[in-house]
Amino acid sequence: MRQFLARLAPAGQPYLHNDLQYREAPIGWPGGWEAWAAQEPENAHSHLLSMVLGNSETIPITGGKLALGQWQSVMLVELDGARARTVGVQLAALALVCSPALTRAAPAECAAKPAGEDLDLKADSSTVHWGYFYDGLEPNLVVASGDTVSVKMITHHEGDDYDKMIKGDPGVEDIYKWTKVITIYEVVEEADGTYSVATDYQFRFADGPTGYPGPTTPCVESNVSLPDALEGMEMSFENPATFSGKDVPCIKGKQTWAGYYYPGLLTVHPTGTEDYSIRGKFKIPANIHIGNIGLAPKYDTTVDSVPPLVTGDNMDNRRVGKGNTLYLPVQVAGAYLSMGDAHMAQGDSELDGTGVETSINGKFKLTLHKNASLPSIVKGLTFPLIEQPDSFVVQGYTFADYLSELDDPMSTIYSSSSIAKAMTVAYNNTRDWMMGTFNFTEDQAITFITIAVDFGITQVVNGNWGVHAIVPKKPLGLETTAAAAPTPAPTPAPKSAASAGAAAGALTLLAAALLAAVML
Repeated sequence: MRQFLARLAPAGQPYLHNDLQYREAPIGWPGGWEAWAAQEPENAHSHLLSMVLGNSETIPITGGKLALGQWQSVMLVELDGARARTVGVQLAALALVCSPALTRAAPAECAAKPAGEDLDLKADSSTVHWGYFYDGLEPNLVVASGDTVSVKMITHHEGDDYDKMIKGDPGVEDIYKWTKVITIYEVVEEADGTYSVATDYQFRFADGPTGYPGPTTPCVESNVSLPDALEGMEMSFENPATFSGKDVPCIKGKQTWAGYYYPGLLTVHPTGTEDYSIRGKFKIPANIHIGNIGLAPKYDTTVDSVPPLVTGDNMDNRRVGKGNTLYLPVQVAGAYLSMGDAHMAQGDSELDGTGVETSINGKFKLTLHKNASLPSIVKGLTFPLIEQPDSFVVQGYTFADYLSELDDPMSTIYSSSSIAKAMTVAYNNTRDWMMGTFNFTEDQAITFITIAVDFGITQVVNGNWGVHAIVPKKPLGLETTAAAAPTPAPTPAPKSAASAGAAAGALTLLAAALLAAVML
């Protein structure tokens, strides 16, 4: 390795970075430029090699140990001479659903996990992850089929009002009292056509309720958005998932990030005042539901949590709530269930981008089914399905599976959404599901859909826009009740009728090798 790196970026070659006469000392350096230059190493080759090797790794942890391959190891490569180094370790996790018939190895905790327990998942900085789904996370909680889980879900809008939504709750306070450091390298073109590093900026943000007026960062007029200060240099993040890519105007060399740009930060309202003029105009019945609940998809890296997926996630369907059952296809071993983005109320479409966002405590009953004994309504299921007491809700999106259908999915999905396409997918899903579930011919399914099924717009805000079809049970001869129980599953029942009654609804997870159910 040493020989390869030496050939890649030889230390003895001339590099602009090593010409200290073109560089400025950091502001406030003791002794000025001469003192700084006397201790500054000629280490351009180490910077180049660091760009190749990277300075961070994401490694799954299984059974309390790093999940490394037979010939894999983690190495710290020193490129710039011996010196003291600080290594940061960040742990993030979520709930894991265990199954006795996984397609690949699941965490060792599953082997000894009994079923039928009542579990609790708290909310603090160790249990919350923002903005992505990923099966490489270590689970916060290992859940067996038949368990009941109480989960505290925190809205991403807690930071809108610290006093009302955060203060006094130790767990939520812990989530919002975090600090990150971002370094920006700005390159300046000199009159002779050469380039030099002008400044190395650092700033901190979200350091408690008084530490976030909105960070101000340097910029150049031609670039309205970080991280592109100038071509050839990058802004490095301790956690790239915190950056949302919003455009922030560059005014007189400065950008102020005073809006909602980073989940988990305190928000500075653009008006500076609260507007209560809407009070008394109307009353909306509470419809408490979960906007974002789903499983990790089968994908090589983290997946944006905004566009909905085959595995559920940010569906923003107001029917995912108490008394209903949600069926979700499982694509990875362990399922990796996450939930959040709860709403007190929301209409179909979520037109202006948000419902009445809130934090809630939810109680879930999880059941995991094996493929060999799936309920008939979910055999071959390729989309999230909701079961209500009197109907089924079939969901469709612009792209049934945008991760596999688009070449650059997380960059192009937001500009590719179409209600017309979502309607087509919702119709196809409904037709195919009815043919498979009720043994209809295509003509019979189309006739039923035409005269009995209502279609609606689920949401037009999440990139992968949604349309749903409400399929009534009564014309199909199916039982309807005021509070229908979830479809029976061939897995252990709860320990007692009391624990079953405590659950408010059901959520079900499915896969080619397994299927699961969860109570809402």
